[in-house]
Amino acid sequence: MRATPKKILMLALVFAVSSAAVAWLNQADGDQPAESKTTYYFANYDSADDILAVQIENEGGNVTLISSEGAYYAYLGETESVPAEAQIRELFSKIYKLPLLSYLADAVSSDPQYGLGEPLAEVYIQNQAGDAFMFHIGRASPSRNAHYVCLAGDDRVFLMSREYSELFLSDPKQFVNSQ
Repeated sequence: MRATPKKILMLALVFAVSSAAVAWLNQADGDQPAESKTTYYFANYDSADDILAVQIENEGGNVTLISSEGAYYAYLGETESVPAEAQIRELFSKIYKLPLLSYLADAVSSDPQYGLGEPLAEVYIQNQAGDAFMFHIGRASPSRNAHYVCLAGDDRVFLMSREYSELFLSDPKQFVNSQ
């Protein structure tokens, strides 16, 4: 095959067009991986009023919090307790949208480095429509700014910011008034 000026010009034109297309596609995606543009949520309700119940079990104990028709109920362990309504209302207002920092693509929840096999806390959340989910909070990330989390029965591992994970790792007694 002989290289003629016409063939060289055509090859140069094809190269220029394909290079421009690649540059344009890369510009549209930016420098960050597509994974970082996705926002993951464990809860993504319209308002705090959508939450019916939250149960938190951690090293400090077990508390079940219920919202029904504007009233709050609290059970510390199996014992009905006087609810600390302001603290429960604040918790519900913070978690009706429960965002996650990121998804760890190559991580599995059974890997002991994440601490999800023996979680620091187990959390159950149910909305007014009856939909529910449970998740586990594992070890803190190396930066200590987040905790590893996974949905119960799911191998995927996510990072939850410390701002949210600490809500579930703190003493459950804060949600009840001493009697």
